[in-house]
Amino acid sequence: EEDSTALSKKLDTLEQEISSVPQEIAEYRDCREKIQKFQTHLEQLSADTQKKEKTLEEHGSLLEKIDNFLESFNIDFFNDQKDNINEKQTRLQEILDGIVEFEKKQKTIAEKIDLLKAAPCSTSLKQRCHFVSDAKSAYNDNTRVRIELNQLKLNRDTVSKKIAELNPEKVTSYITKYYGVLDKKTSLDNTIASLKLEMQEDKLNVLKTESILKDLHEKQETFLENKKAIENLEVLLEKKAEVQNLKNISDRNLNNYRKEILDLYKSVGSLEQKHTQMKEQKEEFLFLEDEYTTADLFLRCMHPNGISYDIIKKRLPLINTEISKILTNIVDFEIFFENDESKLDISIKHPRHDPRPIEMGSGA
Repeated sequence: EEDSTALSKKLDTLEQEISSVPQEIAEYRDCREKIQKFQTHLEQLSADTQKKEKTLEEHGSLLEKIDNFLESFNIDFFNDQKDNINEKQTRLQEILDGIVEFEKKQKTIAEKIDLLKAAPCSTSLKQRCHFVSDAKSAYNDNTRVRIELNQLKLNRDTVSKKIAELNPEKVTSYITKYYGVLDKKTSLDNTIASLKLEMQEDKLNVLKTESILKDLHEKQETFLENKKAIENLEVLLEKKAEVQNLKNISDRNLNNYRKEILDLYKSVGSLEQKHTQMKEQKEEFLFLEDEYTTADLFLRCMHPNGISYDIIKKRLPLINTEISKILTNIVDFEIFFENDESKLDISIKHPRHDPRPIEMGSGA
């Protein structure tokens, strides 16, 4: 407790010395490290800004080229070409499907004609036979089918040639590249917008950092002008922190000791109470022990085989003599004890009578 009191006094003294330092310089410290830190940050911001400006310039140049390309590229023409190619490819597929269909018909007609040539029927029978009639009809259709098939093949070749002249692969490639460049333009626009936003934020950070640096330089000048007083203040603050720490430790220890003392008081009180109870119990025990010993000795003495009875039996002649001495001048009869082994009998004897138990006496 004395240590805690001494530390409190020392702490009060330090606080008085600290409060004596002028308030206008008390808040200033050596700002060289902070100045260096913010100066490095400012240089980094400047370097980042230069990189972003260069990147922005490159992206702007590329975007200009892309815009020139997109303006000069007639995408509508190639889209029309693509639509024309798609229409012709659809028409070509229809022609190919028609060729397949007519080739199947031509094959069927050829099979029927071959069967007609191989038929073993007579001329009169052939004129009436439905199968033969159908074969003849197929024979007549053969020319028409052949003409239609040739026309379809001619159309196929014509349409295929026109499609080839339109160069579908080249048209598709141009269109794909155009939309790829368009996507690149969109991505580049987003990148440029992000860069401009970042550069705007960097400018704000530069202004903020420059303001902080200006304030730090002013504080540093004030610090240098009052360096000795401020350094003394720093020493006092360090001592105060050290003493405060020691006081905190001392207060914690003091509280712990007080708690231990309180616990000891409680323990002593509890032990004293137990001691009192044990003393009372001991006194009660000794009292009961004496009572028991007395009772035991009494029982042992009063028992037929006890110590007193044994002494009385041995001393009966002497006892009877003493009784006789006492009664000689008082009464004319005798009183005496007789040993009956298990008990003592008291007898009375008149001069004219024999001894008898005293309870059978005359009562005189």
